[in-house]
Amino acid sequence: MKKQILLVSSIPLFPGAIYLLHPIFMRLYKVNQPDFVQNFYVFLTTVSLAMLLNIILVYNLKPKFTGYTFLVWSMLKIMLVMGYFIVFVLRPQLQLSHSDIFDIMTLYFLYLIYEVIFGIVLLQKNTPNPSSTV
Repeated sequence: MKKQILLVSSIPLFPGAIYLLHPIFMRLYKVNQPDFVQNFYVFLTTVSLAMLLNIILVYNLKPKFTGYTFLVWSMLKIMLVMGYFIVFVLRPQLQLSHSDIFDIMTLYFLYLIYEVIFGIVLLQKNTPNPSSTV
């Protein structure tokens, strides 16, 4: 139960930390399209929060399906991000520079690392040590 409370309390803290760090990344990378990058941040945060809250909900209702839910949401998130790029990035008038792409990738990987750690902690089983059962 402590693990679940810790994970649920970390859900608003991580996007808040990213919200504070994102302007630093934008200045560091010298982003040329700040509106597009900020819109991507909002989209990614929304999808990630929906994913994490859904995983917690499934963990409480049907714990044995939590791993499958994590995998489904991971794939859905990848497809949604690709769809976002197809709809918004392939417009001819939008010229993204390398700095914009570095910022987008940094955001995506930070959320990915957090979600993987979240999933590992949530799905970690307390299996007994094999030598102690003998």
